[in-house]
Amino acid sequence: MKRLSLKGKMIIGSLTLVILVMLISTTVVTVVINGQYKVAADRDIDKAIRIARDDLLTTREKMADDTRQMATVNTMGAKVKFISNYKGRALNDTSENLLREITTDILQIANVGNLWQAAIYDREGDLVAFALRRDAQRHLFAYTVDRNAGTYRHAVAEIGATADRPAWEETDAFTDLPVALQLEGAVPDRETVRFAQMGRDVCLVAYVPVLADDINRQTGDIEQNQYGVAVAVRRLDGAFAERIANLTGLRVNIFNRTGLSAGTMADYKAHTDGGMPEPPAVDRLEDQAVQRAEVALTDDTYFQGSLPLYAGGDRVGVLAVLESRGVVRDNLRQMIQLLLLVSLGCILFILPVTAWLANALIKPIRHVSARLQDIAEGEGDLTSRLEIQNQDEVGDLARWFNAFIEKLQEMIRSVAGNARTISHSSDDFTGLAGRMSAGANDMAANINGVSASAEQMSASLASVAGAMEQTAANVSAMAASVEEMTNTINEIAKNSETARHITEDAVAKANRSSARVGELGTAAREISKVTETITGISEQTNLLALNATIEAARAGDAGKGFAVVANEIKELAKQTAAATLDIKGKIESIQGVSSDAVTDIGAILTIIGNVNDVVGTIATAVEEQSVTAKEIAQNVSRAAEGIQEVNASMADGSNLAQAIATDIAAVNKATEDVSTQSDQVNARAGEMSALADALKGMVSRFKV
Repeated sequence: MKRLSLKGKMIIGSLTLVILVMLISTTVVTVVINGQYKVAADRDIDKAIRIARDDLLTTREKMADDTRQMATVNTMGAKVKFISNYKGRALNDTSENLLREITTDILQIANVGNLWQAAIYDREGDLVAFALRRDAQRHLFAYTVDRNAGTYRHAVAEIGATADRPAWEETDAFTDLPVALQLEGAVPDRETVRFAQMGRDVCLVAYVPVLADDINRQTGDIEQNQYGVAVAVRRLDGAFAERIANLTGLRVNIFNRTGLSAGTMADYKAHTDGGMPEPPAVDRLEDQAVQRAEVALTDDTYFQGSLPLYAGGDRVGVLAVLESRGVVRDNLRQMIQLLLLVSLGCILFILPVTAWLANALIKPIRHVSARLQDIAEGEGDLTSRLEIQNQDEVGDLARWFNAFIEKLQEMIRSVAGNARTISHSSDDFTGLAGRMSAGANDMAANINGVSASAEQMSASLASVAGAMEQTAANVSAMAASVEEMTNTINEIAKNSETARHITEDAVAKANRSSARVGELGTAAREISKVTETITGISEQTNLLALNATIEAARAGDAGKGFAVVANEIKELAKQTAAATLDIKGKIESIQGVSSDAVTDIGAILTIIGNVNDVVGTIATAVEEQSVTAKEIAQNVSRAAEGIQEVNASMADGSNLAQAIATDIAAVNKATEDVSTQSDQVNARAGEMSALADALKGMVSRFKV
């Protein structure tokens, strides 16, 4: 493998540092931009919610004014009073002209106020007249002709145009219109504007009472009484959402109770609320807090702010404002591209600078390397020194190199002196080698006896270990059997517990069946009372028919027809009495069967209860047996583990004895080798003397 030079390491290190700084900078920029954009997105969403809230409040005030005008325009109160008092009669020219005036008046206000619906209801909540924006070009307006018959007269006018001479047509097909033909609940008696859901649309609905003057007959004073209510409706539709979106630059969706109502994001169909608060005590739109969440859709992730819309403590809808996180990604992409360009410029600048610095640093190091090579491969001149040119780390390297050469020079001088000492000491090794050979022979004789004893002990321990191994195998088999028995007992306990739960469930179901049968008996008794009442009625009918027959006879020919009807009534009363007796008999049969069923279910309950007690006793006994079996299995397992530990200890002892015998044999062999080598030491002593002479020759090669 080719080694990497110091210059290459410095260049790679500088590149690594630049890349590391770029990665850290990218991470920091990502975190900072995300944080700043989150704050900016919250600020934009708050602004958009504030604009939407102000728009809704303005719309609410405008609708209240329009509805108030509708309730008072052109003596509306007097007209509605007249229509209310005329209710139930056939229309004449006067009443129909008043209805047409009411209809055209509310149509004009709907045109001016850009209302979706405008309607007048009487004090019973029945529809008097209405105007409805049918589509983008036309208004449908109508008034009630006969509520009982469900007939109306209607006409169509272009939006923004006056209906001077409308072409009135009669129809009875208004059941599919979004206009309520009858107000739900009590007729409002005070001015109010609230949110409501109509179909899939979330709407603002304004109510203003329609008042008219009355004369108090007791005091003679003029009083105002309510004769109806004016209703105006404006949808929070796609046009409203687009207007808020254009004003804020954000996405706007309006959700009803079940899903999307209108908005600029058709793919976002179900609102993600992120935890809406509890409904407020008072439905004040200006007090509603903005709820924040992040919404992940198929195309992007969005920051969301939601404004809940309440009516009477019920959340009717939600106005959601969304801002895409795509802006963050675009900003991050641009910033990362800029950082990459800056990093590339840094690399192009750092590479030549690093190469120049590396050359300046490596040149003195190469001088040191060349001098060391000369010392290692040349004549061994230890008197030469490096020239110190710099006062930096490279200068320190040359200074310490010179110090090292001086130390090495002194060491070589010392080695030359020691070589002479070794030459004199080699003569003393000859006598010492003879004495070592004699001692080694005596040691070998003693070791042979110890080796025989160790081999005998190893054989005994091996026999004992075999017996313990057989015992451990038997105990392990017994432990496995006990464990299998424990598992079987546990399965029995589990099945017993299941049976107990089944019987308890059967008891509960039988109790419910008994209660149902009891209720059936009670219902049958109530029906019996009804049949008695029907019987009484049929008897009275029969008596009335008899009286009618008598009266018909008195009337003579003029009462013949009446006599026929009386006979038919008498016959019908007889059939009713017969049917009533038949029903009474069947009901008594049902009561008898119900009583028997209650008795039988009670007996079943007693039997199931006894079975439940027996199953519980079995489950308790099996559970106690399971605990005992587990304790036996644990004790047997611990015994098996203890025997295995003893067996392992015996095996270790046998192995140790064998190892001792082996080691003693090795020591005996080593002793023989020592005896042999002692003879060789004597020969090596002469060789050492020769080596000392050679060492003196090698030291003399260095120039010190």
